[in-house]
Amino acid sequence: MKTLNPVWNENTQFIFFKDPKELSFNVWDWDRGTKHDPIGECTVSLEGLFDNGHAGPIVLKKVKTGELFVTIKCRKLLPIELEMRATQLQNLEKQQQHTLAEQGKQMEVLTKQNNTLTEANQSLQESIGSLTTSKKILEDQASQLKTRKQELEEEQKKLSQARDVVQKEYEDLNNQCFFLQSTLQEEQDILSDLARENEELKSSLKKGTSELEEVTQEIAKFQQDIETSKQKEIQVSALASTDANDDEAKASAPLINAKANSAKDTNCQCCAVL
Repeated sequence: MKTLNPVWNENTQFIFFKDPKELSFNVWDWDRGTKHDPIGECTVSLEGLFDNGHAGPIVLKKVKTGELFVTIKCRKLLPIELEMRATQLQNLEKQQQHTLAEQGKQMEVLTKQNNTLTEANQSLQESIGSLTTSKKILEDQASQLKTRKQELEEEQKKLSQARDVVQKEYEDLNNQCFFLQSTLQEEQDILSDLARENEELKSSLKKGTSELEEVTQEIAKFQQDIETSKQKEIQVSALASTDANDDEAKASAPLINAKANSAKDTNCQCCAVL
């Protein structure tokens, strides 16, 4: 994890057979897979530290700014202590040799793993080459898609303008439709009034037709009565003419067969006069 305030918590011991004068610290960063870089250094004088020691910050040099917090304790060992310490160091050496042997085995394993990783790296390099080619193809396709996107945006803009025009025309047509519906409703109301008036006229016409038929019947009856009266008048006129002829016949021919009187009595004009 990257940080500007790293913490090491490193605990180290040194044995000197001659009195040391100073202690130097070199601070390095840690980079995965690349060379570590120095980030500062400092030197601490050991004079006076055998009594009180040191605990606190030390200003780093060869860096713009920075401090190193350390705790230093110094003491002198007696010969017996040196012998015990030497024994401890021998034991520590054996442990370190054993550790080194184990680390050697681990190194062999790591070497094999490194070889495997190298082969995998070569395969990855080939894959990277393939991916680079694919990337170039994809970049070309992306460029074409970008151009196509711009064309589609232009078409969308035109379609949006056409949609606005169609929307306005639709609103105009909707207004016209509303006006036509209102007009149609008025026309329907007028038609309803006309239909009602037509029904009233039909009813009046039917009533008038009935009255006309009654008047026609009365006229026909009246004409029949007139015809009957005319026939009666004709019959009366014929009787009057017959009577006049009889009177003239009597005057001009006094001798009339008795049958003539009989014929006159029966109103027979064909044989009234002999």
